[in-house]
Formats: sequence, structure tokens, C-alpha cells
Amino acid sequence: MEIENYHTIGGPTESKIKIKGSVFISHSFPIHNLDEAHWLLEELKKKYFDATHICYALCLADKTIRYSDAGEPQGTAGIRIFNAINHFNLKNILIAVVRYFGGTKLGIGPLGKAYYECAFSNLNSASKIEMKKFVKVKIKTGFNFLGNLYNILSSCESKITNTVYSEEGDNVILDVFIISKIYPHLVEEINNGSNGKAFIEKLEELFF
Repeated sequence: MEIENYHTIGGPTESKIKIKGSVFISHSFPIHNLDEAHWLLEELKKKYFDATHICYALCLADKTIRYSDAGEPQGTAGIRIFNAINHFNLKNILIAVVRYFGGTKLGIGPLGKAYYECAFSNLNSASKIEMKKFVKVKIKTGFNFLGNLYNILSSCESKITNTVYSEEGDNVILDVFIISKIYPHLVEEINNGSNGKAFIEKLEELFF
């Protein structure tokens, strides 16, 4: 089943905790793909070149999941960071937790708890937004149907981004974003309302 909407964070967020001398710095980012995540991680490695560990987890809207302990004991970092993401049910997000070792070993349990708490604190303070899937379409119709078309589009969650009138003024072309889950119904309603004289071209699907 294709996802129709998801929640992510509104922008990059940073937080920090200190436990027994070790400093944990958490950075979260909204992302769209793995390439973007890899680039962000490389930038963090440059910034924190002297860090003991840079562990991370990411989750994409297409259900892609990645996480890394980055040298910490297996199961103490990456999966714990991912658990924080999963707690808030977020998608298209990367969280990296930078650790500077303070000289005192925490132990497996407390170490995992520290990574989870650092990531959780970061996400708890981050702004959250809902992303919905829209279909971008181009609608060409006669000018005499334009009023009805506006009424149909205004009755649902849609947005007209551009309107072009023909030189003769008898036809009009609209660029419209229509929420994905009502797209089939809306196409049927437009066709019925225009007696099949409205041409609808589906261009792409995207989230915003």
C-alpha cells in the first residue's frame, strides 16, 4: 500500500547531553533520499573530525531504513537512535549522534540509553510537519467551463499554481496540485462536469 502522508521535522535541530564526562551531540535533518543523507554525514564527519564516534539512523518515506553503531558495541547506538525516530513515527529523517568519550565507560545498557535519550530529546524539541502526497496535473478546458472547474477544485484540497489563456480566449490551461487520495474522484467529477471536454494530463506525484 502506497503511503499518502507522513510526518517529518520542520528543519535541522541540534541538542546535547552529558553523561559521566561523555558528551553526546545530536543533529536531526529532514531528508529526501540516501544521497542527501550521505552528504550530511560526510559534512558532520568534517565538522566533528575529532569525535570518538558519529552514529546515526535514518528512515525514508519509502520504508528504507539505515543505521550504524560506528564502532560502538553492537546494538547500543544505531538501533537505539532509530527507536527514537520510530517513537515519533517520523519519515524522511536522519539523526546523527556525535560522541566525545569522557574517560568513563558507561556499560552496554547505560550507553544504549544515552544514545536513545539524546535522539529522543532532539526529536521531542523539533517542530513536526505533515507531508501529503499531491498529484501535479495540467488541465485544459474551454473558458465556458472555467467557473465550474474553479468550484470543483475549491471544494477539495487543491492548489492552482498557473493559469494560461489562449490568444482567442476560448480555452484555458491550468497547472494544479490535487491531493493524491481524491485524485481519481476529482478526475471523474471534472469529466462529468465538462461533458468529457476537459483534458487532464497527470505530470508527477510529490509530497509537500
